[in-house]
Amino acid sequence: PSFSDLAVVWGPMGDRLLVSETGLSEAGLVTQFWLADVDTGTLVNISGGDEALVQDMWPAWSPSGEWIAFTRRILLGDDATMGQQLWLMRADGSDAQLLLADAAATFSRAAWRPDGGALAFVRRSLADPEARPELWLLELEDGEPVLLAEVSTAPIWVPGAFGDRGNIGSSRQAPSFKLLLANRSPNAP
Repeated sequence: PSFSDLAVVWGPMGDRLLVSETGLSEAGLVTQFWLADVDTGTLVNISGGDEALVQDMWPAWSPSGEWIAFTRRILLGDDATMGQQLWLMRADGSDAQLLLADAAATFSRAAWRPDGGALAFVRRSLADPEARPELWLLELEDGEPVLLAEVSTAPIWVPGAFGDRGNIGSSRQAPSFKLLLANRSPNAP
């Protein structure tokens, strides 16, 4: 396979590397994930192989290394989507499940809360070309997304002891952690 630098993400234990492969198909540009075992050198497609006409992007390992949150756009068929939707799969590619679907939006930049109980992510409306990226939080236990900021990108979790230091961004309290809302506009509500 020929790999791109769209995704090169180390597993939390440092023994696995997730890389993306991009190629052309009859459906258009296809992007799939491959898992490399550093110790054995094995490389396995975890996106579903040649028959999976998808664009898998924005992977994020869970803190335990058991799960990968990512976004997926299905290119053909009844389940085809216009934007990237939020998905979750086991680190070996099994048990892939749609977490959040919104036909009017595209998702990106999932970031796990360090306890593994929630995902912060960016949502952008596809209906409005002027739409600004929004930061959302999804508690995995109840599955209800909550809007955190109307103008924000690149969520970053930091230990709660970090506190507020000057004007580096605003934060929302989560159990033992704070979520920085990176790149937030100073004029945002």
